Amino acid sequence: MVNSTQLYNGVTNEMIPAYLYQRLPESLHPFLLEYKGRERDVVFVSALGAISSCLPNIAGYYDKRLFYANLYVMVSAPAASGKGVLNKARLFVNPIHKKLIADSVSKIKKWKEDQKEKKNEERKPEMQIKILAGDTSSSQLYAYMKSSPDGLFMIETEADTIGNMLQNDWSSYSPILRSAFQHEPLSVVRKDNQTFIEIENPKLSLLMSGTPEQFKNIIKSKENGLFSRFLVYSFDDIQDFKNVFEKSVGDPDQTFKDFAEQLHTLYGRLQNLSKPILFELTENQQKKFVRQFRKIEADIVEKHPHGFISNIKRYALIQFKISMILSAIRNLNNLPEMGQLVCSNSDFLVAEKLTSIFIKHALIVYYSFDSSVLSDMDEQILFALKSPFTRREAVLEAQKLGMPLRTLDDKLKKWKSMKIIHSVGHGKYRRDKNHL
Repeated sequence: MVNSTQLYNGVTNEMIPAYLYQRLPESLHPFLLEYKGRERDVVFVSALGAISSCLPNIAGYYDKRLFYANLYVMVSAPAASGKGVLNKARLFVNPIHKKLIADSVSKIKKWKEDQKEKKNEERKPEMQIKILAGDTSSSQLYAYMKSSPDGLFMIETEADTIGNMLQNDWSSYSPILRSAFQHEPLSVVRKDNQTFIEIENPKLSLLMSGTPEQFKNIIKSKENGLFSRFLVYSFDDIQDFKNVFEKSVGDPDQTFKDFAEQLHTLYGRLQNLSKPILFELTENQQKKFVRQFRKIEADIVEKHPHGFISNIKRYALIQFKISMILSAIRNLNNLPEMGQLVCSNSDFLVAEKLTSIFIKHALIVYYSFDSSVLSDMDEQILFALKSPFTRREAVLEAQKLGMPLRTLDDKLKKWKSMKIIHSVGHGKYRRDKNHL
């Protein structure tokens, strides 16, 4: 049997070490201390995803563009592994969600009353929300993003739900996910009612969990850019059957609700700011950041598939956002009064270590897709070739797409191990009958 460490070139999906938890902002400690092991890690990464949706008017310049804290988080694990605690993250956002709905209902009710008395010629107020389920169509997502300028939080504990939506032409919001990650403008024209929706600065946080097989239905090609946008936490441990009758003192969710109220208060104060609070790294942190990712990129080039490099470039942005989130929470009480938010060395080092762990988890998931799913570029090369074909013919097709020679040779080895192709002589191959 092949050792997983050998399979992934020495990469393991390690847990977040205890000392990092001790260095997190103190306001995160109460609910994290209630868990341990993988469950605590899942609660924490889920909290990062949820909190990222609750920091309006906090932004920082990265690569000469303004970015907000919003993250996409993916938890990949087998069934019955304990990843269900991810749903606790909904508690953090619930007070904000309920307040937005209550305010919207009140505004709509007043508008209707004014309409009866012909006192108001304004358009009907739009419903604002914060939490959105994965079984949302693209048109609904456009509408809610337009009416909720401070962003949405999509949470789904069954990745199949999102996978099913992405498979339908009428409901697929994959292009929206890719654009919203970097706040790229979105627009859509609805022919049925001749409306035009334009969102200049979309903000979306996404949190989902599922089994590896469920994610393969979503990330059909690692090179379509969607996978590289996710902070990934993966594991394959099966949780022992726990004592389901263990009693707790008081409300078992109280620590989550307490922190949720702090977030709710902060959210309201940040909403009222006339301009964003700018987050930035110190000059020394910036230099270390660049050195860190140059080293990581060199390591990927040397030891791992070159296709993963796009993930590294986006993980650099993810680390910047994690630093922003930790800095905001550390300054939770006085944040709205700060004109500028500078990252502390402690938060920078924690974000740096966390990102190095998440990159390893993403690599393992990437490898798992690599062994069972053909990327878009794989298919373009493989099916442009007649069967049988020579290595030289494959090289010429790869060059058309800008694929390095070494990467093409890695592909040929991979396709052979997957039994997609078979050697029929020196430097000559034929496709398997199931891949003609």
